[in-house]
Amino acid sequence: MADVPGKDLYIMATNSPQRVLPLQSQSFSIKLLATLACFAVLYIASSLFIPIGLALVLSLTLFPFIRAGERIRVPPVISAMAVMLVVTVAISATVIALSGPVSQLSRDAPEIGRQLKAKLNMLREPLESINQAGKQVEEITSEAKEPLVQEVIIKQRGLVARASDEVVAVSASSLLIFTLTLFLLMSRDLFYLKVVRVMPTLSDKKRALQAAYEIERDVSRYLLTVSVINAGL
Repeated sequence: MADVPGKDLYIMATNSPQRVLPLQSQSFSIKLLATLACFAVLYIASSLFIPIGLALVLSLTLFPFIRAGERIRVPPVISAMAVMLVVTVAISATVIALSGPVSQLSRDAPEIGRQLKAKLNMLREPLESINQAGKQVEEITSEAKEPLVQEVIIKQRGLVARASDEVVAVSASSLLIFTLTLFLLMSRDLFYLKVVRVMPTLSDKKRALQAAYEIERDVSRYLLTVSVINAGL
């Protein structure tokens, strides 16, 4: 076949790595946008994802007790309910034990404030001069305003209202965490059934099941050890 003029230049142009660069840049841009979108979704739905994550960590921490119950032929449902009952009692006892020091601290707050005020007298004069300068600037700007311009002051919600909203949010999150943890503890075997069904051969099923058991055991022991150390501290 006769050589076509410019054929070598066409082949070099089509095989040039410069044609790959736009595709690589587009792939990087798509990955970057997907990552940013994931972070945005996690930030917006943090009130949902945080309880789910805490429930997963709590269930992994409590899995050793479920396995101990299985060794003595206790059903996972009963073990999970008993473990969650013990955790609820422990948390309630901790809150009750801490309520005394917290109430004492609130009663001592005025005295603590007076002591801090006495110890910070050396900073009072510079702060008073700064406040005085701020008041003077505010008076100058208020005098320069037009007489018909009204000043709008947005009144924020009170401390009691904000505290009540926080109590409701924390209570709802706690209820969601305990419910999800109880469900995960009771349905622990469903995950292993899914793993067994996915693997094609019997040897693969055995290896996957053994790996899943080892990962769960190591993570559970680590989390339980850290929890015991923190509770002791």
